[in-house]
Amino acid sequence: RLADPMKHLTVLTALLLLALGAPASADPVLGTWASPPDHKGQTGHMQLSRCGGAICGTLVRAFTKAGAPTVTPNVGKLLLWDMVPNGGNAYRGRVYVPLMKGEFPAEVLVSGNRLTVRGCNRVGLCRAQTWTRVN
Repeated sequence: RLADPMKHLTVLTALLLLALGAPASADPVLGTWASPPDHKGQTGHMQLSRCGGAICGTLVRAFTKAGAPTVTPNVGKLLLWDMVPNGGNAYRGRVYVPLMKGEFPAEVLVSGNRLTVRGCNRVGLCRAQTWTRVN
């Protein structure tokens, strides 16, 4: 006589969960972040997601000074890449700065719903922006 199939399913599910281990905790840098206004007063939403073993960020939306959606040449561009953990909620990687038409080493620090992005050029001049979490 066959044993209770529901009992077998419960045991099998429990064993599978043990074999897989606990789910990985969500990385605090992942999500959508709003940039502060640029020199034209425009803002953007940057989507940070996993890219292989690192984190990358793509500009997914842009907004005018008045808050209306707009299209810019940078929407859809990868602006952060090769971001890897650097201890705590800090990351290091590369950033493309459209205004300067160049890429630079970058540091990112997550603190609650704030994300500070800091990039430095070859002569050591650094700039930083603080973004806010959208989701």
